[in-house]
Parts: sequence; structure tokens; C-alpha cells
Amino acid sequence: MNKYKTNHVISGMKILFSFCFVYLFAFNGPLLNAKSIKEGVYELNKGRLKNAKTMFTEISQKSSNSIFTRAIAYKHLATVKFRLGEDPWKDFDTASKLFEAELKENNTPEIQKQYAYMLYQQVNCLLAASENELRQAQLHGFQTIPFNYIQKYIFPATALLNKLEKKYPKDQFSDVTLLQVDLALSEARVWNICGQKDSAYRLIERGQQLIAKALNTSSIASDTKKKLLLRKATFLLEGDITTNSSVQEIKAILEDALKITSGNIELDSAVFCFYARVLLTNGVVRTTDEFKALEHKTKNYVAELEKLRAVNVENMHFTSRKNYFATRTELYEILMEIYFAQKRAYDMLAAINSV
Repeated sequence: MNKYKTNHVISGMKILFSFCFVYLFAFNGPLLNAKSIKEGVYELNKGRLKNAKTMFTEISQKSSNSIFTRAIAYKHLATVKFRLGEDPWKDFDTASKLFEAELKENNTPEIQKQYAYMLYQQVNCLLAASENELRQAQLHGFQTIPFNYIQKYIFPATALLNKLEKKYPKDQFSDVTLLQVDLALSEARVWNICGQKDSAYRLIERGQQLIAKALNTSSIASDTKKKLLLRKATFLLEGDITTNSSVQEIKAILEDALKITSGNIELDSAVFCFYARVLLTNGVVRTTDEFKALEHKTKNYVAELEKLRAVNVENMHFTSRKNYFATRTELYEILMEIYFAQKRAYDMLAAINSV
């Protein structure tokens, strides 16, 4: 395995799960009396998590709201808490119970759809939690027991995915395909750690096939397409990157992804980080001007992310703040690599202190 693969399969997984999964897109349908829900979703999709948490907490606890509205608020609240580094599972459980109670009384397509959206977000959180825990175990040298991850995360995620496939809107099924890809990648990561290379490779192949199928569909949301292109680049990193054409292929995929406007700062940053690593690791960036241009772009993304960080961490509990920061360090790591390559020790230390 060459240097590129060794360093960047791990790095790619870190970006994909720790940075990309945690921005979980907030789904919302045409709901009656749901202006506050829509406002909360807007704040959530813009990354202003603290504002969204306040809104969804108030809506979920207001007894005069319908069970349906409160269920939607709880599922969004769970997602917000996960992105803030807090425990989301109690709120997911409450949302599930409310949805199931509502479905017994009023089994409409809209309620089924919102219930499916909740299941989707829950699977996303499970997979992200699995990868984050794996990464922390590797960073700190803790013993990794693959069965624990399979039992705690993969099995529950698989069961929920099977359930949501039956309820998810058919015209949005590329979102489900994306989730299937992420499940395959997460499970492959676990099997790879315990030395089951053949099982991991089969899952990687399945993920690649799903991506190709999804990208060929006529109806696909822009943010979903951007995520799929990022996953496609990640899967290519599982192969030996020894030729210039392979590097150029990944570079081209990521450049296509960067052109897509998602409206999500964290998603855009994740794609850029992946792209920057490809450039830096393969010597695509060589001259002073090229380093300067990449540094400028990185700092622009940092500035946007810092605006969100300032909003979200105010009055945040120390543990939650630590978890929040731990999954949002990639841009600073890119800056450190840029400075290291240019032997700019002072700037490198400044970047480290900014994390």
C-alpha cells in the first residue's frame, strides 16, 4: 500500500464521517401550522445549531402543538444535539413513539414520509457515531473490538434502513442510496480493522455500484449529488493510487463536486478538504503561487466555519464543546500541511492553536 493510500484512506474516512455526516440535512414537508418548524429547519441547514436547538426544544415541549408537529420537532432536535456533540438517542426514541402513535390514528402519506425522514436521520447518526468512536480509539490507542461496533451501530442501522426503505418517497430514493453507500463504507471499515479484507472489499464494491447507479438517475438533489461524488472519490482511495491518471480522476471528481452549490458550509468545507489533501499529497501544488492560492481558499472556508462556531459554542457545556471541535478540525489540518510543506513553523503553530 503506497503512501497516498495509507494516509488518506484514513483521512478520507475522517472527512466523510466526522465532518460530512454530522451536517445531516434536515427534511421538512408541507406542514400545517409549522412556521416555527420551517424556521428551525432553516437555522439547522445554515449550521446555526444553537438557534435551531432552542426553537425545536420549545416546539417539542409545547403541549398545545399536535403530536405530529411535536414528533417532527423531536426528530430535528435529536439531529441538532448530535451535531452539537450531545446525546440524541432519547429524543429519537421520543420522536419514534410519537410518530408511531400518530400513524395508528392517522396513517397518511405525509406522516409516513416524515417518519421515514426520522429513520434516515437516525441511521446517519448511528453510522457517524460508529466512525467517530473508531477514529478516537485509533488516535488514543484503545483496543478495538469489531463485534462491539457491529452490535452497537451496524445492526441497528441496518434494521432501521430496511424499515425506512419501505416508507421513503420514491422520488427521493437517491437519498436512500446514499445512506446504503454510507452503511457499506462504515461496515467495510469495521471488517477491515479486524482483518476481514475480503468482506471489506465486497462492501466497497457494492458501494461503488450503488454510487454509479444513483449518479445516473435523472432526479437527484444537488446536495445529494455532491455527497455521492465525495463518496466516489473516497472509494477510489481504497485502490492503489500509483498513476497520474488515477490522481487526476479523483481531482476531476472533486472539482465537479466543488462546482455544486449546496448552501451547506460544512458540506462544502468537507469536499474542499478532501480536494486539498489530494493536491498536497500528490505534489500537484508545487510553486509559491499555487501554495498561496490554496492557502487563500482554505482561509476563506475557515472564516465561514468560524462564524458558525462562534454562534454554536456560546454557553456550550465543556464536554459538548470538545466533541463539537473534535469533528471540525480538517481545515486547520490543511493549513498545517500547507505551512509544513513551506517550512513556515510559526504559521503552523498558529494554526494548531486555532483548533
